[in-house]
Order: sequence, then structure tokens, then C-alpha cells
Amino acid sequence: KNLPPRILALARDPAPRVRFQAALTIGQLEHPYVREALRAILMNDHPHRWTRVAVLSSLRSGADDLFVSLLGNEAFSREAVPRKTELFRELADLAASRGGPKGFSSVLRAVADSNAGEPLKLAALEGLHTGVARSGAPVNPGADDAAVLDRLSRDASPALLAAAWTASRALGLPESESQRTALNEAMKRATDKDRAATNRVTDLRLVSLGSYSAVKEVLFSLLEGAQPSIVQDAVIGALRQFNEPEVAQRLVARWRSLAPGVRVPVLNLLLQRLSFHPYLVESMETGRITVGELNLDLEQRRRLLWGSHPDIKTRAAKLIGDEEYANRKAVVEEWLQKLPANGEPQRGRAIFEKSCAQCHTAGGVGFHVGPDLTAVSHRSVEDLLSNTLDPNMVIHSNYVTYNCETDSGELETGILQSESADAITLLQASEKKVVVPRKKIKRLESTGLSLMPEGLEAGMTPMDLRDLIAFLQEKR
Repeated sequence: KNLPPRILALARDPAPRVRFQAALTIGQLEHPYVREALRAILMNDHPHRWTRVAVLSSLRSGADDLFVSLLGNEAFSREAVPRKTELFRELADLAASRGGPKGFSSVLRAVADSNAGEPLKLAALEGLHTGVARSGAPVNPGADDAAVLDRLSRDASPALLAAAWTASRALGLPESESQRTALNEAMKRATDKDRAATNRVTDLRLVSLGSYSAVKEVLFSLLEGAQPSIVQDAVIGALRQFNEPEVAQRLVARWRSLAPGVRVPVLNLLLQRLSFHPYLVESMETGRITVGELNLDLEQRRRLLWGSHPDIKTRAAKLIGDEEYANRKAVVEEWLQKLPANGEPQRGRAIFEKSCAQCHTAGGVGFHVGPDLTAVSHRSVEDLLSNTLDPNMVIHSNYVTYNCETDSGELETGILQSESADAITLLQASEKKVVVPRKKIKRLESTGLSLMPEGLEAGMTPMDLRDLIAFLQEKR
């Protein structure tokens, strides 16, 4: 009888470890003050990820009420430090995924009425969107949700407008008048060559939320060599939002005019959707695009040879194979004989940033996707060369790649970072996370391969590889 109150009192214990254990245990209690105790722990320990996880796992219901309570506490929500924005994102996600229409609406109204800074509002709207996506179930928005989102959209920054619009689309709401006005203004700004490229990229993120028929001409007009590379990259990011076959047709038709730096993301987009595969293979068959200029790595080849429709597999097999990747041991031995005795770490750092940093960290640069390479300085030249050129020689189970095909024909590839009863999360290059509801998964299987592609040596000289190894071997 006296035990639950004593456990709840531990939520305010001075020792962080005691509060962490209390967060785990409180979820087992049936008591009216459970939510208040969990709130107290969050107020103290929100900077600590695992304590936040413990609290959220113990929160059986009322994530929206907890969100509203914390956001309404001006002393707590005034300063939008990174860990605090993560907390609000996580609570909004939980409210939308488990709380249904009530949870979504409560969080949305609180965000619209709050005086909190933009970072917290952005985090909350992002959480609502991921929560809806993770649940895989329609939210069936309340009558006031559209009006609240429209109010949030008016006179908002491009980032906040885009987040509100994304949430609106997740609910299946039609475009509002303010959104259409903002879209037209964003398209004009995006095509203004006198504006800073970074500002145009921000506008293109908003353009990507419009319908394909409304934005396609603007997007394809910016996909040409005179445009800055970051603008063209943003165009490809926008085109990823659309499934229309015309996207593939126009990209294939423009291939020869695409800058080298844009070809890789364009190729990845053509390979990502099963419905785009016929246009890519046909372009190879007719010679519009040669196999050589595509420079397909092993994973890209296998998307056509193994992961596509039966007729595409047959047609692709007449044009490409994966036999040249079969004996990487011979490649390693060949390159080992070519390597200079020494390398230059500074040049190697530049090579690392270009070829490796999207998935690895070392020397203070890079993304946490594959293994952290900061502590490999003790390893030999031969060992580092082998792991670079033959990434599938030894693969830790945490870094095996998975292919996920959705019921809409999307192909997503990445490391299986987390999974729940509702959804899986795939981790891709540059720490991009793709959440796929289990209800939408048609096929999920391991490739047995590393996310790191084979053939990294293509385009490198022996000196380049030796410089890269010298950078990895540098003491830090």
C-alpha cells in the first residue's frame, strides 16, 4: 500500500541513476500521480537520451497532455537547446502515433497558441508528421485542425510554413489559400538567380510540397548546368516527393545535360522506385544512356538484377552483371602492390570528406551511420586497404544493409536502425532516417552486404588511397 508513493517520490531523488530507475519502474504502477512523477523526471533529465526513453516507455497514455504541460511552462520552454527540442519532437511523435486524432489536435493547438521559439515549434510539427507516418493509420483530423494549420502557416518563416504544410499533407487536408499563395511566391524566389543559393534551396523545400502539376516546370527549369550545384541537389530532393512516370521520362531525357555531381542523386532516384526502372533500362537498351556512363556500383546493379520486376531483371541481365565484383581479394592484392610507402594525411582528409564522410566519422568530420573510424589509427595499411576495397569481407551485424519494398512500389535501402510493433527505421547516408510503417511493408530482407559500396577505388589513384589511409592512421 505504501510502496507506490515511495517509488513515486524517487522521481525527485538527487541521484540521476535513481531517477532513471524510477522512470523505468513507475510505468508498472497504477496511481493518479504517475504522470506528474514522469513529468518531474523529464524536467530534470531531458538532456539524457536514455532517461527520456525510459520516461516515454513508461508513459502509457497522455503524451499530448504532458507535451502541453511542458510547452506551457515558459521557464522550461523558453530556451530551445537541442536536447529540449528532441524531447518535444519525441512527445509530439508519441502523441500522434498513439493518441489518435485527440493527441494530434491537442499538440497542434498548443503549438499554434504558444509563444515558444521557432525551433521548438518546428520540432513539434516534425514529431506530429513522423508520428502519423509511424502509426500507418489515418488520423481523421478534427474540424478545427485545418484552421489551426492555416493559422500557423500565415506570416510564418519558410521552414515553419513547410513543416505546417507537411503536417497538413499527412492528414490528407487540401491546400489552403495561404499555402497556394506561399507556393507561388516560393517558386518565384527559387528561380531568381540574383538571390543567394542557400535561400533558394530553402524555397525549393517549400516548392516540393506543391502538386507535381503545379511545380514541375519550375523544378525542371532549374535542372541545368548554369544553376549552382546545391540548387540542383535541392531540385532532385524535391522530385523525390513525386511518383509520376513523367519524372523518370524527363530525367532520362536530360541525362546528357546533367552536371557530373547531379548524376549520382538522379540515378539513385531512378533506382529507388520500381515504376521508374523500365525507363532507365530502356534508355540503356536504346543507347540514350550508356552502361559505362552510369558507373553502377554493386548495390545499384543488384537493385535491377535482384530487386526489380521479373521482366526488368531479365532485360537488365543482358546489359549488366555483377561478376566483376566477385573477387575483391585479388583487387586488394593488386592495389596493395601499387600503394606508395607513405601518404599525406591532409590530402587524405579531403578524400575522406568527399568519399567517406557521408557514412563515417573521423577527425571531427562525417556522419554517424557506419562504424566510427576515429580509433583505427593502430591498424595496418593492409588491414585498412582491405576494409576499404572489400567492405563485405567482414560485416558487423549492426551495419548489414536491408532492402524494404513498400506497397506503393518504393525501394528503400539502409541499415535497420530500430523497429517497433508499428514501424521500422532505416538509416541512410548523411544520417537520413526513413520511417516505414509495418502496414506498408511489402518486403523486408537483408542483402547480406554492407551499406558501403564496393568499387570505391574507381576514380582514385594509388596515391589517393595511400593519403586516405594516412589520414585514418593519424593519432588523435
